[in-house]
Amino acid sequence: MLTNRLLLRKMILYEMKSLSKSSSKLPDFLYAPLEEAILKSQFWTYSNVEEESEINSTPGGWQTQTDAAISLQSAIQDFLDINSVKIGITVISAEAEDNKKIKLPVTKNHRLYPNKLVVGGQQSVNSRGRFIMYLFMVPVDEDFNAGDVNPSTISRAVGNIIRHEIIHAIQLEKRRKNQRISRSAAKDEFEKSGEIVDSDDRVGYLSSKIEIDAYAHEFAEELLQKYGKEKSLNILRGLEPLEPLDLSDQFKEYLDNTPGQESVNRLKNKIYSHIIDLTSREIYTDDLNESKINMGIIGELVDSYTYAKKSSDLYYDDSVKRDAFRHIYASAIFAQSVGESATRILGQFNELAGALKSFVKGKGFDSEWIKDSDNNEIGIRIGLSTSTRSEAKNRVFQVIESGEFYVDDSKTMYNDINEAKKKKKRKKKNKFKSGGSYPDETYEIGTEKNLYLDRPTSHGGWPEGPSKSFTSNKPVAKQISDWLKHMNMMD
Repeated sequence: MLTNRLLLRKMILYEMKSLSKSSSKLPDFLYAPLEEAILKSQFWTYSNVEEESEINSTPGGWQTQTDAAISLQSAIQDFLDINSVKIGITVISAEAEDNKKIKLPVTKNHRLYPNKLVVGGQQSVNSRGRFIMYLFMVPVDEDFNAGDVNPSTISRAVGNIIRHEIIHAIQLEKRRKNQRISRSAAKDEFEKSGEIVDSDDRVGYLSSKIEIDAYAHEFAEELLQKYGKEKSLNILRGLEPLEPLDLSDQFKEYLDNTPGQESVNRLKNKIYSHIIDLTSREIYTDDLNESKINMGIIGELVDSYTYAKKSSDLYYDDSVKRDAFRHIYASAIFAQSVGESATRILGQFNELAGALKSFVKGKGFDSEWIKDSDNNEIGIRIGLSTSTRSEAKNRVFQVIESGEFYVDDSKTMYNDINEAKKKKKRKKKNKFKSGGSYPDETYEIGTEKNLYLDRPTSHGGWPEGPSKSFTSNKPVAKQISDWLKHMNMMD
């Protein structure tokens, strides 16, 4: 009990000293806004099979990348550029041959499936002194189902890694300014002092002060994300049993005292400071359940729409089908996640908001919101009767291909209009056909009469025969009509 009190006293003193060190805190936009940018990229829906990877030029040199890695790299880089964070991002696709311990590719029974596709990072400085952040993505097999991914969870996991590495960049920059040296020289100084250690040396790596600083922030986030403020503090105070807790492997190494008690105490002090800071800034709320619910609904809503929009590109040549597919599939995905009522309310609000927006812009009140709401209802029924995205997607395809979706109002379906057009076209076809090189012209079905092949002719001097042709003794008009009939060009 005395040990816990002493530890708590040290934490409080550490917190008081750290109040004046606001410069070491990460800006708010590197939390929820960063994760939102990652979520919107939908990188996990792109190809991530090793056989389809290519060698690409990146800020960190030529690297192996899948389409998923390229998508994630682009999303993070764009976000950092917009917020004036001068770090080049390089996402590297891991190769199975070079990472045998991980047992790649990731399959459905793999410990990393489906939300841990980015497994780590490394902050570096290139020859020109520019910060380069490397993120490492693992490939999946062809049976990977993007629908199994929790968008909020995977985006937050990537965000945690990025923030860990940005702290290392801040450490390098701080040393550069203090010693008035280049970033490369600052990195060399950390190496000389034994602060940059190979991760295979677990004791040296975990006891490194720069790693303790970065991991303290990462573990504070991990605790708050899973257990909320009060339970997180109780874990640090030793008031919670560690066995049932879901903690990362690195955190467990520290708690097992791998780097020694001094390093562990330093880590706990810093974790405590970060927990107080992150909750006081409301980066994480005290109400864990409320935070999870809100983040889940927002994440699922964005995910449902963007995933459905990407899938609807299969109908790139038919805007009517593409629009219907997007509405139906998004509603189906959302209904699977949050249920019928929430999907219907948010769907109607979204459609009505779009109609009002059109009215405000002077384009009139967009009545298509009724049609879109009706298609949303089809999606809700599909979502409630299926359990996976792939199953729902197949059902939506069946609906679209059958034409059983609304195009104008709650009474008119695509199939009705399509059938009416076909009937009209067949009726017209019976009388006229469009002319080959001149579509605006028409012609009748050819016969001997309207082609004038039933009339006497003096052509060639042998209209009645015998023919002077080397192919036949028949009259020339008869030869022409027989040939046209043989080619199905005349009745």
